[in-house]
Amino acid sequence: MIVIPNSKVRLLSTVPFTNTYEHVRTFTDANDQYTYFSSRPSKYYDNLTYQREEVAVKVPEGYDQLIDYNYLMYQNTEFGGKWFYAFIIRKEYVNPDTTRIYFQLDVFQTWQFNFNWNPSFVIREHRDRWNADGSPVINTVDEGLNYGTDYKTVNITQVIPHTDVFFLVMVCQRRMDVNSKEIEPNLNGSIQPLTYYVHPFRMDGSVPSITMDGLNQTLSPIDEVLTALYTSTETVNNIASLYITEYIGHDSLSYSMTEFEPVNIQDSTGTDFVTLRVKNLPQYKTLVKSQGNKYNGYTDVSESKLLMHPYTVTILTDLKGNQREIKNEYIEGQNLDIHIKGSIGTNNKVSYHIDNYLMGDIANSGETALENAIINNNPNDVPIITDLLSAYLQGNRNAIQNQKSSILFNQSMGVAGNAIGGNILGTVSSAGHGYLEMAGLMAKQKDIANTPPSISSMGGNTAFDYGNDIKGLYIIKKEITPEYRKKLSDYFQLYGYKINELKIPNLKTRASFNFVHVTQANITGDVPNEDLNQIKGIFERGVTLWHGDFVLNFDRGNDEI
Repeated sequence: MIVIPNSKVRLLSTVPFTNTYEHVRTFTDANDQYTYFSSRPSKYYDNLTYQREEVAVKVPEGYDQLIDYNYLMYQNTEFGGKWFYAFIIRKEYVNPDTTRIYFQLDVFQTWQFNFNWNPSFVIREHRDRWNADGSPVINTVDEGLNYGTDYKTVNITQVIPHTDVFFLVMVCQRRMDVNSKEIEPNLNGSIQPLTYYVHPFRMDGSVPSITMDGLNQTLSPIDEVLTALYTSTETVNNIASLYITEYIGHDSLSYSMTEFEPVNIQDSTGTDFVTLRVKNLPQYKTLVKSQGNKYNGYTDVSESKLLMHPYTVTILTDLKGNQREIKNEYIEGQNLDIHIKGSIGTNNKVSYHIDNYLMGDIANSGETALENAIINNNPNDVPIITDLLSAYLQGNRNAIQNQKSSILFNQSMGVAGNAIGGNILGTVSSAGHGYLEMAGLMAKQKDIANTPPSISSMGGNTAFDYGNDIKGLYIIKKEITPEYRKKLSDYFQLYGYKINELKIPNLKTRASFNFVHVTQANITGDVPNEDLNQIKGIFERGVTLWHGDFVLNFDRGNDEI
């Protein structure tokens, strides 16, 4: 025991943290720290016998008068003006006028301004949630948290390339608008031996206004077109394929005479109609339909990570068996822009994709983005009586569709099998620490099974699709249920986000408190080794750093500084 006179001790009450170090208080400097502690209800003593740390000091005070005191600070004038801070861990009655106080050094408060951080592996921390423009800061590290077994659909948007306009495509062996028995090749994406006619129309039978080189052009009503096609055996036998599509690879209803030409088709019975013949179409055009901010439709949240996958998901589907799951955070920028590609071929083929999804800065992203596209090649055929060539084309297309349906079935059963056979996370070892115990309770139990809405093609029936308004692309936005959204929001507010990154941790980026959890804290400073190791352990277990006189007041706002 070292006996030194002139030791100063101040006993403090209502200090709101303990030697578990789950919650600690930060200060801007030593003066700020001293002002805070000296302002607590206290009893001050001079010239006490100094005893070693984690031992005891006798104070001239009755036991009952010290019940509410849980902390002390002391200064040894012979060792400079530094104040040491300590937790009172036990009081012992000595006599009516004397009490022995057992204490333990508070290593964090005592050495708070004597150690420095070097890059350490940060497991989780509070970091910025929102960018300056209000968009969420992207954080995709898997939290490993239980977010339920179901999604709630919160928004459905239907995207049709030309809103209410569709196209009847007539694929012929020979031209119908001239009296010719010869096959006349044309340029339609590539050299084609067939002749193509397209006729825009609305489902109510009307025909939209179109322009040819800026001049208005009137086409025949759709019922007249179909009547003319079916009244002539010669015309019917000339048709190789007849189908309806939503997009022909042309981004407007304004046409150029170099690419299309209006023609009058008249058969031997005298029935005629005006339609468009594909004349010279070397390249198709992509149509872009902007759907606004990609997060529109989702519930407003205070924690931006709840807008990331798997807590939200955007589904692109045509409700015909083609589906693509989109993770919003991998869409570059804030806008959800749907790019639509089409063609005028022997069958119906339209693709929908988000051009800036998972692309980065690579060249030709517009083409490579098709790997994440919805490609609809389900036939929306109009029945025809065909000759051998037409029968071959129709049969070949249907065989391809059947093969695709089989593949979809097998894929879906595989997804379902994986969902059924998923492993449950092992139990988390108990460390007796609040954060680790909470993490164990919140551990992810099961992924939501994201199987397509159908395991076989829903398409292939023109009347069913269009009669039930199943057309175009559907953007379906889903999010976890409100119950789990609240649980996770509370968890993120308490413990920040998982980071798993080598960096200097954020110690004071929030107004009220910062949570920090690291592994192998890389801390150096002018601190005794034993105490320095204790400080490392505080951060390696996870600690909440409070930045004002409101420790444990979680009702306060905690916005970014």
